[in-house]
Amino acid sequence: MAEEFANFMAETKKAPLEEKLNAFGDIIERMMSVILKIPDLVDQSLATVNQKITTLESRFNTINNEVSSLRTKGIGTSPVIASPTSPSSAPPPSGGPPGGPPGGPPVVPPPPGGPGAARPASPVSLRGAIMGELKQLFSKRNQS
Repeated sequence: MAEEFANFMAETKKAPLEEKLNAFGDIIERMMSVILKIPDLVDQSLATVNQKITTLESRFNTINNEVSSLRTKGIGTSPVIASPTSPSSAPPPSGGPPGGPPGGPPVVPPPPGGPGAARPASPVSLRGAIMGELKQLFSKRNQS
């Protein structure tokens, strides 16, 4: 890579100014293409992580609802439910968030950006618009 760059620099020293500008424009175009791909990759990774978090939240809520229904069924019959051992100095689990109904499932607020929520412009569409403008500029440069 370093050798290729050294050869490029040696050739550009000999080249006329117009060729230097064209080569520089090509380099910037390639760099912008690579730079604009990076946020897309990050967005894809974040979407994957967000999906996994949503799945875990769903499973947690399902388990919590099942435990809650077992508690309500077992009020009169006193069933034996296996639970992990805890230190004797630890306070008993609360069964819900502070301020919520005791023993009930925790109240989970809906995720932001749900149905009906106003969303800002997508970064993907902004990047696409920028890339389109850059392509137009470079095509004008190539035509002249």
